[in-house]
Amino acid sequence: MGGERRMMQLAVAAIVFTVWCLGQGTSGICQLDWHGHESRCFRVVDVAVAHEDARDHCANHDSSVAVPKDQATNDFLVRLRNSADSGLSVWIGLNDIEEEGTFVWEDGEDLGSFSDWSPGEPNNGPASGPADCVRIKGGTGTNLWGDYPCTTQYGVICEKGSESSGYTNLGCWRDNVGNRAIPTLEGTDPRLDGSYGARQNPLEKCYQVALSRGYAVFAVQNGGWCAGSADGHNTYNNYGPSTACRADGEGGPGANEVYQITGSESSGYTNLGCWTDNVGNRAIPTLEGTDPRLDGSYRARQNPIEKCYQVALSGGFTVFAVQNGGQCFGSADGHNTYNKHGPSTACREDGEGGPGANEVYQITGCSMDYVRFNNVCYKSFTGSNTREEASQMCVEDGGMLAMPKDSATNDFLANLPQVTGGRWLGLTDANGDGQWVFEDGQSLTSSGYSNWLPNEADSGDVCAALYATRSSWDARRCNHRRGFICQRNEGAGLVGFWPLNAEYGTSDVTGNGNDAVATGTQLALGPYGNVNGAFLFSGAADSYLNIPNNGELDVRYSYTILAHIYPTGGAGPIFSYVTNNDGFGVHLVVERGQSILQSIAADVLEQSAWNYVGGSYNSFTGMASLWNNGEVVGQANVGVVEVETQYQVQVAMKDGDSRFFAGRIACLQLYNYAMTEEQIATARDRCKEDDTLTSGEWNGYNYTVHGSRQTHATATDECASFGARLADSKSADVNNFLVSLANGVLPGEAFWFGLHDYEHEGQWQWSDDTDVDYTNWHPGEPNGGVGQSCGQLYTSNSMWDDDSCDIQKYYICQQDTWLSNSAEWVVDASGDTYVDAQGVAYGPDKVLDDDSTTYWNPNGVADEWYIIFHLGLSYTLSTVRVQSTGDFTHDVKAFKFQGSNSADPYVWADALIVDVGNSNEHQEFGTFSATAKYWRLLITETQSGGQPWLAGVQFRGMVADTVHRISFDVSEAQLSGSNDNVRVLIYSTDCGGWCLSTTVPGRFGRGETRVHYFEDEDFGRPEMLQLRTDGDNRLALDQIRLYNGETGREDEFPCNCNLASTSVESLFLDAYANYAEVHAAMEEPLAALTICMDIRIPDTTSGALFSYAIPDSPK
Repeated sequence: MGGERRMMQLAVAAIVFTVWCLGQGTSGICQLDWHGHESRCFRVVDVAVAHEDARDHCANHDSSVAVPKDQATNDFLVRLRNSADSGLSVWIGLNDIEEEGTFVWEDGEDLGSFSDWSPGEPNNGPASGPADCVRIKGGTGTNLWGDYPCTTQYGVICEKGSESSGYTNLGCWRDNVGNRAIPTLEGTDPRLDGSYGARQNPLEKCYQVALSRGYAVFAVQNGGWCAGSADGHNTYNNYGPSTACRADGEGGPGANEVYQITGSESSGYTNLGCWTDNVGNRAIPTLEGTDPRLDGSYRARQNPIEKCYQVALSGGFTVFAVQNGGQCFGSADGHNTYNKHGPSTACREDGEGGPGANEVYQITGCSMDYVRFNNVCYKSFTGSNTREEASQMCVEDGGMLAMPKDSATNDFLANLPQVTGGRWLGLTDANGDGQWVFEDGQSLTSSGYSNWLPNEADSGDVCAALYATRSSWDARRCNHRRGFICQRNEGAGLVGFWPLNAEYGTSDVTGNGNDAVATGTQLALGPYGNVNGAFLFSGAADSYLNIPNNGELDVRYSYTILAHIYPTGGAGPIFSYVTNNDGFGVHLVVERGQSILQSIAADVLEQSAWNYVGGSYNSFTGMASLWNNGEVVGQANVGVVEVETQYQVQVAMKDGDSRFFAGRIACLQLYNYAMTEEQIATARDRCKEDDTLTSGEWNGYNYTVHGSRQTHATATDECASFGARLADSKSADVNNFLVSLANGVLPGEAFWFGLHDYEHEGQWQWSDDTDVDYTNWHPGEPNGGVGQSCGQLYTSNSMWDDDSCDIQKYYICQQDTWLSNSAEWVVDASGDTYVDAQGVAYGPDKVLDDDSTTYWNPNGVADEWYIIFHLGLSYTLSTVRVQSTGDFTHDVKAFKFQGSNSADPYVWADALIVDVGNSNEHQEFGTFSATAKYWRLLITETQSGGQPWLAGVQFRGMVADTVHRISFDVSEAQLSGSNDNVRVLIYSTDCGGWCLSTTVPGRFGRGETRVHYFEDEDFGRPEMLQLRTDGDNRLALDQIRLYNGETGREDEFPCNCNLASTSVESLFLDAYANYAEVHAAMEEPLAALTICMDIRIPDTTSGALFSYAIPDSPK
């Protein structure tokens, strides 16, 4: 692929093996169910297949069709076949397909002096077709060879080389059951079958598992127990030598027989020491809850170092840390931050850190199951794949099919485990003209190396495979199925990462040294609603970033560019490699209203909104791709080229281009390989700062599950940081919802939720300071242990337990949901409504129409611009969202958000004061709690001092708990005394919305209940009634009837009567919101109303309280 660099612009039947044991061969080591002879291993396959399929079946089992080149081997194969089925004819690896009469063995050698033909053979018969393939005949009296048509179906004998030991003995070493010198591999791989004490070939099986994981050492203990880890070469001798190992090489009680794998290198990471951590200010963010490989509780996790390493490696991180027995940490910036709290002495000897102490590791080697050779990582894949499928699987694994361009590499590949039966290589003659080309575009001729079997390069087949026999290459049809070898360049990963936020500024947090230099930019709201989480570019020539390139950003072969962008202007560059002559190497750009030649373009960007965009190029396939929001939106095959990426990078502008990007950019990332869709999806939230794993809405609340472990106090603060609180579980239904939500991401874990008794021992309360009525304690809990003042929810059984508040656990937060906007909420606003020449009005109702292209423009007011809202009822709000138009000049800079419980006069109290400074456009502000009937947004400052252009406002909150409650014991038949007055809320457009009845008598029973409404004023035709209970009880209605009458005497409104003029159109019951909405249609205006209900009280235990509550008047 050398030479000129280019510019690039981006806008089947199942097979059953039947085995007969003959005993182990005389030399070499054969795997279970294979049988040895003269350093080779053989196996009979009792299946009827054509000769070509027989070759593929053997290849799929890491072998080739057997080649009996001498009398002894031939006799052995006959005996092996006879032990299975003496009547079975079996293919051997001999044919004269290329030239009639010239028989050639499977490995390319000529037949030679030995043969064992049946009399009259070979005869190129029968008449059904040419007989080009050879079998050992079955049946009585014959074990000789015969040629037969290759399409005939027989059994087959497969052959492969015996396994060399592949390891050397490092001696016998003591182990410690409570703190293993090397972690166990038991239960991690099906090859470690059954009970280790009864396992056949336990040493060989342990070796194979360790080898497949790239470990340098492994150990066998007490007759077969297997241990191994990436760091085992550093820890195997922790407890000194032992004399307890037996002579069979399989260790002894409490004693490891340790082996070093021949040719192995050290693990994929090195130890950087023990460093202090701070729960409130992590040195490295946690990875817990981000990947299923980090399974269960970290303290009980097997091989926590290895699992943390694999997850960090997948994320492209250069360091990772393990704390307190297994808790995993890692980030792209971890190499810069791991030591910010100084060294620690609290780490234990097992390498898994300690309390508040990180054992930090630097990643150095290949990922799991890959083996390094000459700075390239290789892996042999078993299976049955066409060449095209194999190539794609390598690409998806971050690499390409292996390319042996010298004898040393070729020999290394041939000696990888399970290569005997043939593996696809990254070498093809795609045009069928004899010009073989490697996967990366280099011609075979220019490499100066090849290792073909005789006549294979010119056989007419166009895909190359490697056979371990003689390390030779074979040309095969590309639709054949076999295994393959992938290669990945060491160091493939994230080479440039600029979060572009307040915390990191323009730093390249990979540590590669390519920090950007900003000109004419400022901080703005980021893609996750985080203040100062992005850089704002004005769209002018003096607003851009320059990024130097010290060589680390030279991704000439393959790359992926990713960024979050918020475009507000016209066309403009996003990310460009700028050449010395003002040209470009790579140009990712926003275009507007024009076509682009010789590029990839897609009309997908959303203006004035966040878009997750990217461009990638795969030099292995020649495919360039354009990405938007995690999906491919454009592709073109530009061929295999080297891209001009050796130059500096410019962001938001490009020398020689008159266009400039206007808007925000955040989380700019550059990788030196073409990422898959899954990898791009994972990278999307690389800059996200919180630990939220999932969320769900229930009963008017939004619940979030958080994947970092915190003390109860810290978890409370974390929830409060975004206007939430620890979740309350006030009913069985809510409890079940929380368990289901949490189990979706962290199954079986324990979570802090809003239960505590730290104010008064034994008096349990929720996070909103209400007393606990519903409980779901585990038997024997709460037990009032010392310091156990906080409740935890076990998702494994849905039950509760009290525990020490200082223990770190996952946690669940609860927050009000966003209210659905209504233009009717606006009751007053400052200034006059501006109307443009086309008659378009820019009134205050535009902020509630959920259309960011319309806005409020108050005319005739110089300052103190306000809108007053009335939401219909009293609400408790926790968050307000404000969206400007994004032109910066008229964007809101500072405001007050105020509430009042009266309208005549308004009495305003500040709920929130905002002075953002740099922010513009969409802004979200939480962490307050205020209750009011009327709300005022008072804008005190814009970016330029002129009037605001406000495009949107939204509120997060719940109807306030301002209700009249009437409680009674369920053992009573009805209410009496002074608490027999209730209110019914009626909705009617005739009275302007929600209107309140006068206070009327009410009777409540465990069965039928009547609530009467009388009013002198005509309220028109009611459309809806609303009934409520308190927050802890269900309003469970078996039926509800409405009666419309004309007088107020109770005896004239029996509940067993309905008039035709009244009908219940629908009854909306939400048993978890504890209210009912009755949608009614009345043909006549309302004069008097009887609501008849049959109420079922959920808890019938004597003494339990049930409340009937009606919202307070909105007027």
